[in-house]
Amino acid sequence: MTAAEIGQLKRYLSRNSQTVRARVTAFIVAMLLGTGMRASEFCGLSIDRCPGVLGVDAIKVKGKGGRERQIWIRPELSGQIAEFVENVRPQFVRRPMSKKDLTAPLLLTERGGPYDRRLMWQRVRNVCKRAGIAKRMYPHGLRHSYATWLYYWADKDLLLVQKQMGHADINTTTVYAKLIDDEVAERLEKADILSVRSTLVV
Repeated sequence: MTAAEIGQLKRYLSRNSQTVRARVTAFIVAMLLGTGMRASEFCGLSIDRCPGVLGVDAIKVKGKGGRERQIWIRPELSGQIAEFVENVRPQFVRRPMSKKDLTAPLLLTERGGPYDRRLMWQRVRNVCKRAGIAKRMYPHGLRHSYATWLYYWADKDLLLVQKQMGHADINTTTVYAKLIDDEVAERLEKADILSVRSTLVV
């Protein structure tokens, strides 16, 4: 996803955040762009693995092969998660949250059921299309955008990117090194993907 497309999506989400459904969509985009999680990891993320419960600005996810990793995030995304849990998610459940509910999925459908990869892919594809982005976008595209941005801003530290992305083989991570050239670096510097998050959920 280019810097221009990220800006385009950001503007669309900022203009269209009045309904609960729109806020959920914006939260999904913010989380995918701000963490680089796989769609399956996001769908399987429970409340008790998020910053407000852990007491740190990190998210614990279970990736491929059941491997667990910790994704460090910026405080503003931690705040957005807290906002979602306190003010948006309760609209999809019929009773106050108890301690037992902390192991429930963070992300729920408007009917109160768990999200799955298919539904998340559909939601991301549709919002990008409505935002006027011509190419077909899916959660994995947002994951790649995060990884490319992180590689640039982490001074091209492949080991850090590998750890954040949950790649078993660092050769998988090297694809982001190949994507970076002077032109891409300039665009990324202007985009600052992680700063996009602060305006996604209102």
